[in-house]
Amino acid sequence: MREDLIKVSVIVPAYNVEKYIQKCLDSLINQTLKEIEIIVVDDGSSDKTAEIVSSFCKNDDRVKLIKQKNKKQGEARNNGIKHSEGEYIGFIDSDDWVDLDYFEKLYNAAKKYDSDIALADYVRIGNGKTKKRLNLKKEILVTDIDSKFNLCKQAKHPCPTNKIYRKDLLIKNKLTFPVDIFCEDKIFTCKAVYFANSVVSVPNTFYYYFRRPHSTVLTKGVGQDKNNAQQEVLKFLREKNVELKSSCFWAVKKNYKKFGILWYQIKEGIKTEKHLLFGVIKVKEKSLAKALARAERKRLLKEFKEKSSKKLTIPDFYSTDYNDSSNIDLITIAFNNPKIIEYQIKLYRKFLLGNFKHIVCDNSNQEESALKIREICESNNITYRRVTIDCPSGYSDSHGRALNWTYHNVIKLRKNDFGFIDHDFFPIKQFNIEDYLRENNLYGFIRKTKKIWFLWPAFSFFKYDYVKKLKLNFRKHKDFGFFHHAGADSGSGNWGPLYSKYDISKIPHVTCEFFDVVNNRKPNEEDYKTGYEPYIQENLSQFIDDSKWLHSLCGAEWRNNVGKKNEIIYKMLEDYLNT
Repeated sequence: MREDLIKVSVIVPAYNVEKYIQKCLDSLINQTLKEIEIIVVDDGSSDKTAEIVSSFCKNDDRVKLIKQKNKKQGEARNNGIKHSEGEYIGFIDSDDWVDLDYFEKLYNAAKKYDSDIALADYVRIGNGKTKKRLNLKKEILVTDIDSKFNLCKQAKHPCPTNKIYRKDLLIKNKLTFPVDIFCEDKIFTCKAVYFANSVVSVPNTFYYYFRRPHSTVLTKGVGQDKNNAQQEVLKFLREKNVELKSSCFWAVKKNYKKFGILWYQIKEGIKTEKHLLFGVIKVKEKSLAKALARAERKRLLKEFKEKSSKKLTIPDFYSTDYNDSSNIDLITIAFNNPKIIEYQIKLYRKFLLGNFKHIVCDNSNQEESALKIREICESNNITYRRVTIDCPSGYSDSHGRALNWTYHNVIKLRKNDFGFIDHDFFPIKQFNIEDYLRENNLYGFIRKTKKIWFLWPAFSFFKYDYVKKLKLNFRKHKDFGFFHHAGADSGSGNWGPLYSKYDISKIPHVTCEFFDVVNNRKPNEEDYKTGYEPYIQENLSQFIDDSKWLHSLCGAEWRNNVGKKNEIIYKMLEDYLNT
């Protein structure tokens, strides 16, 4: 087929779909639009997928097979785009199919209106159910950004597969699929719709989306990638200064308990519209009582209702400033102690040098404490994020979950080098915080057992580019065993993806010296005979990293037996502030 006759290039990424690829390709080779090419990109299949496609190639010269090593769907689609020769490009997943007049109707509509994108309805099939998703009633052409996003139902169905795109649109705007995450289609589709001169809807022809068992959309762990992709979309829209009406605000599709992203369904007049509130919490309004502490719920609800009466913009709902020029993020996981957060903020400003940003992620399980911590952060212009996950009864596991939430919802969005510093660590000497990672990929407080070792995330620093592709897990490792101090096992889950590859002797780490602050002396052997746990809570603190830091130990005021020590610690901190 001559290149100038190819009207649509159909790209089909395929991976181990021997049971489904036949039906997909049958629907393509029998299209009423004959001037198409069908590019199947086999993503390293280990079954008979490539063999089945090859048989189609022999019988129809419009079918092409490209083989690549397993690089995921995004790279397969990009590879197909590189080899495409059509005026327009369409994407079909290898377990889906389309009506026989699908590409003819989309192509004719796109040409009729000289539109960059033509959009069809689609039907989802799975679990014995069939459901039409967009309910397109007539041919509609839209050109403004708000109407384009509404017509494509971007907030609810951001898929690339029920559309065709002018190839020049992709080339001119350098549009490709991200290759390092699942849910890459959200980002691609958002950008394509944004840059398109217009979008035209085409009724009465359908894309059939088959939701098969064990597909990636059902895989455990993919949900967080959805969240990350959604945040990338929000970041893009914010950079472009896009203002959308309330009905276009994005809803992340995972529930509150896992990812802490909230959408409100407002009943008065806009029952089907979804809203993103501060990029933080996702629940339906009816279930809000189960998801948020009462005081926090009232505050959020009041603020949302005040904003919803105005025209809403992306900046109104984007809680963290992602456009600052800082080099390193210092993350504090707060827990029920506003007073030590206030001390930490003041001491950071007095002693820490370097281009850093202080971010407080609050894991408090007491409403009053959380509200006070928020007020302290806001009054000091410190970024505050509420860790919106269930807080289990065990403090240690809660700490690990909060760290994971922060890693996915803050660190991976900002992409800065970062350090985790618990709320009871205080700088007491002046130094440049960037020095920790100037020549190191990792730095921190080492904990070890007989089987494993790790950097304790109560005080640890990481170069983002070094760890970004690792599947980090800041919860407890299964082989850690029992430890006497709550929270000490947090971060041990990173033994497999990170620390097992290191020689512990080559890891730069902090020095640590215990000090009995109650009796104003170093501890001796007799001190420990009464029991390590009571003694460490009631008397001991630590000087960290050549006495650059004071670690108060067990600084949360909910520990009743550290009251005397805390009084002394607060006096010490006041003295450091006044020196």
